Amino acid sequence: MVATPAIDQKQLGVFISYSRKDVDFAQKIVAALEARGLTPRIDTRDLPKLEDWRRELLGFIREADAVVFIVSPNSILSPVCAWEVEQVAALNKRLAPIVLERVSDDRIPEAIARINYLFFDKADDFDARVDELAHALQTDLVWLKEHTRVGELARRWDERNRPGGLTLRGQELQSVEHWIASRPRGAPEPTALHKSFVAESRRAATRRLRLTVAASLAVGVLALGLAAFAVTQRQLAEASRSNAVRTLATSDFRQGTSLLENNDTTSEGMALLSRSVREGQDKRALARLWTLLQQRRFWLPAQPDGTAAVAAGPVQSDAIPDAIKKRYKSVTVNGASAQVKFISVSGDGKRIFTAIGDNVEATDAQYRIWRSDGTPVTPWIKPPYNGTSYVASLRGYLSLDGNLLALDVTGWRETAYLQIIDLKTNQQIGSDVRATGRLPNSQNVQFSRVQFLPEPAHAGADSSMLLFTVSEKGDAVIFRVDPSGIDMIAKSEHAAPIVFAELDAAHEWLMTSSSDGILRVTRLAGGAGGELIGNVLHLASVATSIKRVGNDRIVVTLGPGNSPFFALSSVVKMPLAGPVVSEQASTGCKRWDDGVVYAMDAPADGKLRTSKGELSRPGPRQLAVVREGGQVAVSPVFSNEVILVCLGEGGDSLAVTTSDFVTEVWTTDFSRRLGLPIVERRLFGQGTTPQSTKRVFVPRDNRRALIASSLWDPPNVDLQWYSLWDLETGLPLMDRTLFENTMGDDEVERAMIDPDAKYVAFTGHSNKRFVALASLDLTPPETVSGWLPDLVEALGGLAINNEGAFEPVPDRPGKIRQGFENIRQFAPGVDPGSRPGPPSGRSEAGPVPNITPSPVPPVARVQPDPRPIAASQPPASSYDPVGTVRAFYLALSRADGDLAQTFVIPEKRGSGPFNPTSIRQFYSNLPSPMETLSVELASNDVVNVKYRFVRPNGSECRGNAAVTTTFSGGKTLIRGIAANC
Repeated sequence: MVATPAIDQKQLGVFISYSRKDVDFAQKIVAALEARGLTPRIDTRDLPKLEDWRRELLGFIREADAVVFIVSPNSILSPVCAWEVEQVAALNKRLAPIVLERVSDDRIPEAIARINYLFFDKADDFDARVDELAHALQTDLVWLKEHTRVGELARRWDERNRPGGLTLRGQELQSVEHWIASRPRGAPEPTALHKSFVAESRRAATRRLRLTVAASLAVGVLALGLAAFAVTQRQLAEASRSNAVRTLATSDFRQGTSLLENNDTTSEGMALLSRSVREGQDKRALARLWTLLQQRRFWLPAQPDGTAAVAAGPVQSDAIPDAIKKRYKSVTVNGASAQVKFISVSGDGKRIFTAIGDNVEATDAQYRIWRSDGTPVTPWIKPPYNGTSYVASLRGYLSLDGNLLALDVTGWRETAYLQIIDLKTNQQIGSDVRATGRLPNSQNVQFSRVQFLPEPAHAGADSSMLLFTVSEKGDAVIFRVDPSGIDMIAKSEHAAPIVFAELDAAHEWLMTSSSDGILRVTRLAGGAGGELIGNVLHLASVATSIKRVGNDRIVVTLGPGNSPFFALSSVVKMPLAGPVVSEQASTGCKRWDDGVVYAMDAPADGKLRTSKGELSRPGPRQLAVVREGGQVAVSPVFSNEVILVCLGEGGDSLAVTTSDFVTEVWTTDFSRRLGLPIVERRLFGQGTTPQSTKRVFVPRDNRRALIASSLWDPPNVDLQWYSLWDLETGLPLMDRTLFENTMGDDEVERAMIDPDAKYVAFTGHSNKRFVALASLDLTPPETVSGWLPDLVEALGGLAINNEGAFEPVPDRPGKIRQGFENIRQFAPGVDPGSRPGPPSGRSEAGPVPNITPSPVPPVARVQPDPRPIAASQPPASSYDPVGTVRAFYLALSRADGDLAQTFVIPEKRGSGPFNPTSIRQFYSNLPSPMETLSVELASNDVVNVKYRFVRPNGSECRGNAAVTTTFSGGKTLIRGIAANC
């Protein structure tokens, strides 16, 4: 049987990855998918020589829109299947694992283990399972087809040495840029090649436009010599030049804003936005830079402050004592002498690792552990190997106490991997750790550093150990190793070989540099792969050493006598913004899902009225406005179900949000859409996806939109994300910022944009008043456009030269000093270069934000309700904190969300833990009702509560809560809750 025909371009193409031993089941899957309108491809031929089958199978995978992997003991042991999965991951194809026969979790490759399986191990539900598989594969069909199409265009461009003639142009380029920006949740990411192809296409388009500008200027010069047409030609040339400049500025704004979303391209994005401001006077680019300088921190050149550099943590010496080298120069195996290829010694000197094996002499690679006195700890062991050829290199690294072994296995012309062995049990811990990174090399790729380090007791369990790895593919990674498994806690990625990598003494910072002059500092964080600290530094030469100095400084060695200091610092710290104008009833919202509108946003009668009439939803994906005379204005049909509509501040616009986190702003008669759709999910990442959009604010000028979205993390945390968008381009104007609200004092509960779009205020309760706790200024001083681009380029370290290429900024310290002086001179009241305390929110663009906190929030600056919540001391007989709290917890135990929220102050009803739907869902899913163990008055306004409940997974919460109450409207009401679980 031969391979199936090429994939039908009108249907979803699916490649089937399977073991030849499971071919009957694979062909059954093919037939079932074909019957459901898909185009599966399966290769059932005998495999030719290595180069041929790899080339052909890679072509099949590239052409496919999705890949089905059949999980069985046979496929897990198959080197070909393992290779296919690696290619699928590299190409970011949608992968759907289906289980024919169950395999233990520790044997499943990581690329498959993190995806939900479909189980086909029961014959009686085969058709139902195939229906599920077909539906899952075809989700976001159009987006997946474009992923494949653009991937093939990018591959052809790359294989032909990236010629300009093969880049995207015109409308197709804009379409593909929008495709990247509108990735559906759950769809595979565009690959690095996708992004490079589109970025180079945009750069080529920019160069062509710049030639247009030059030509326009030439026409202008020529026109000066043509007396009869001089005025007309000058006007035409100037109009053409102005149009081209605006187009270039918009292009720079689009590309620069997108690059800011990636830590590794922030400097390039800052340079593009700076050019947009300098040459095109683009106000959107200026606003984006202004918010960036308020939210992020940067590594700025600094002077030594007398603080000594912190020494690195304990380092295990790689030096092998001569006596051990002599003893283990050769060993006897099965009566024959074998030369030892690799030796290592544990930190305490009590155990020795030896490896033998020679591919030239065709002897198998094996290893053995010895005690220092020469007695063996283990027999000779051949490492497990699932590659396509044979083990070419075997190394081993012991922990300080000799109880852990990192076994480094490299197959012939393959990428190395580590197996972490617990020598107490001789069992592998977790899955294989593979050398990963951005560098494209894949043959004989090894680890350049493998080292165990003890984890400080304050950072984790005493029994855990850190594993420090650096690979030749450009990554430095820190893992936490304990008997339960391996957890990656920091990863520093470089696009060039790593020259230096080290941890600070406290094991909090991973500091790395690469041969291209890039320096990164990454904070260790469990399960998140680390968090970039500050910005990526572009240095004039390669850093050969980096040391942490104090809390927020580093000293970098660039050569003899050249060791500059850098300090982590904010750039612009604005004073707290002025008064927030209270929202009128006309700026309310209406929603149609299970979410709840903020109490102050909900119309009193539940009806949203615009200047054109009352809003209704005649169908799930359509809206209508009905005038008093009966005329009806109908919206277009939206792509997904409409869940939220908010009226703009000017009363002449409607923000319409659909279930897929897309917001469009329309005139109230639906005659015109104001700008492009806002695709909020472009900013989502792992662990940062909300439940729904909560509120959309559109200022009077209808140019921007502030979007609030949230997720309730039961039982007491409301996660809130805020993002500001430019409507014309559909691009973000600030870093998406997260606040965690536990309903206590001095916590951000919501954000509002000034009706005139001058600032964003983050508001909450403090000292029984609703006040601004932080703010983000949106109106930079008028003079900044003349000097801010120079400062921003110096901060990022890159500028764009006349040829359109990025290059290092000369005299970076001098330009930063001049920029700070300009801030002091031309922006009075702005604090440049300050070092903030703990930030009030977390930016998800990477660096820590600096949203301006107010040390003592001034009450008079914020309405909607400037009055104290408790305006006067209530009569003792009417104020009953214990009774109110007891009634509230009784309602919780009954999962009665509607009753529970009546005991809460009106402005907090419907939000976070006071959301009736969330209360109902959480407490009704408990195996048994929550028990209230005690309710006791702690002070005049605070009640302490002890309670107990069992979660659906069987774990128990024994909780303690401090409930703050107040007296309002003649009632005792709950103002906030601080609970531990």
